[in-house]
Amino acid sequence: MIKRYIYLLLGVTFLVISFLFVGVYQHDEFGEFSFFTKYRPTTQLYFYSPIGMQSLQLSDLTNDQQQNEIAFKEFIIDTHIQFKGDPLWFIPPILLQLTLTFFTFGLFYFRSANIKTLTFHFLSLFILTGLAMTLMLIFISRFSIIAVPAVILLCNYYMAKILTKKLRPTSTKRHSGQLAN
Repeated sequence: MIKRYIYLLLGVTFLVISFLFVGVYQHDEFGEFSFFTKYRPTTQLYFYSPIGMQSLQLSDLTNDQQQNEIAFKEFIIDTHIQFKGDPLWFIPPILLQLTLTFFTFGLFYFRSANIKTLTFHFLSLFILTGLAMTLMLIFISRFSIIAVPAVILLCNYYMAKILTKKLRPTSTKRHSGQLAN
C-alpha cells in the first residue's frame, strides 16, 4: 500500500513540474500551436502574441493583452524558440508520460508492479504520448482536446494491466483429491 502512495506522490510531483515548466505557444504569424519547455517556472500555460504581425505598439493594447505580449516576448521570442525551435523539445512528452505512468500505477494499484514494469510502461508509451500530443495540437478542436487525452489515458491503463498480468506469478492449484508425496 505504501508503493501506491509513493506512485501517487511521484505523479503529483511530475504534474506540478509539468505545469510549471511546460507551455503551449501559438506562432504569431502562422497560428500553429507547439509545446515548449519554459526556461523558468511560471503558471501561465498558453503563450500568444496579441500584436502578431500587426503594426501595433504595446501601448495600444489593454493591460491583459500587454501582459500576454510581454510574456510571449520573454518566453518565445527572446529565447529563440519560435525561430530555431525548442532545444528541449523532448522534455514535455517525457514529463507527461512520467506523470501518466505514476498516476496509472498509483490510482489503479497493481500489486505486481515494480521498477521493470514502470520502466517498460514508460518506454512503450512515450512515443505514443508524444505523437498524440502533436496530433492534438495539429488538429486542435474541442473534440481532439477531449478525445486524445482520453485515448492516452486508456492506453496507459490497459498497458499497465497487460504488463502486470504478464508479470504476475501463476498460482499452482491443487485439487482436493490429489495427495502430495
